[in-house]
Amino acid sequence: MRRVSYTLTLEELPLSDCNHFWKGSGSQFSAYDKFKILSITGGIPRYLEEIQAQVSSEENIRNICFKKGGVLVNEFNNIFSDLFGKRSEKYKQIVKCLVQGSLEYGEICEKLLVEKSGLISEYLNDLVMSGLISRDNTWDPKTGIMSPLLFKYRLTDNYLRFYLKYIESKLSEIERNVYQIKTLSSLPGWATIMGLQFENLVLNNRYFIYDQLWISPDEIVTENPFFQHKTTRRRGSQID
Repeated sequence: MRRVSYTLTLEELPLSDCNHFWKGSGSQFSAYDKFKILSITGGIPRYLEEIQAQVSSEENIRNICFKKGGVLVNEFNNIFSDLFGKRSEKYKQIVKCLVQGSLEYGEICEKLLVEKSGLISEYLNDLVMSGLISRDNTWDPKTGIMSPLLFKYRLTDNYLRFYLKYIESKLSEIERNVYQIKTLSSLPGWATIMGLQFENLVLNNRYFIYDQLWISPDEIVTENPFFQHKTTRRRGSQID
């Protein structure tokens, strides 16, 4: 779930519904334009309402992310304050660990420089329940059976990743209206981050995608990301 700053709680819309925001509006957005917008906003209706059909996707993103007063400039703090109150800083630290990709519980503790504890587990469970992160269990490639003990936490909220990667460090310049970007692709690590955002869009809309490809859910053994640890008999590996 996502609590937006004016206290409504909404889930992301599925891709098919997101597309209705641009139908009949005179928009000339290509599929890639829509992908760029959704890679930053997810399917949150409040954010999609800010997109103006009369200007390009990149100009829209500059307006809501990199200009003073843009709806996504200060939304990050609003989300955590509304959801977690005085403990919001602890949750923010955990989310920041996941910007570059999924991590196991122990890896998160290492990044936080803390011991494994029930409190960290509680924070992670709260973030999962809020819909900001997910817990992805790995599976046996021979049987397709999910492992109950091996899993990674993934940042599922596209806006949070984009904010932490590209907005947070530029807040002072944005507030002075002096920050400029030429194109989104000029942002550092853009291709890598967009790969992670695309993964979220696919996993969050997996059943819609099955339907569009005429794939029956009964034919799917599993669709979670896969990883295995290195042992004396096998190499460590990961497939997203």
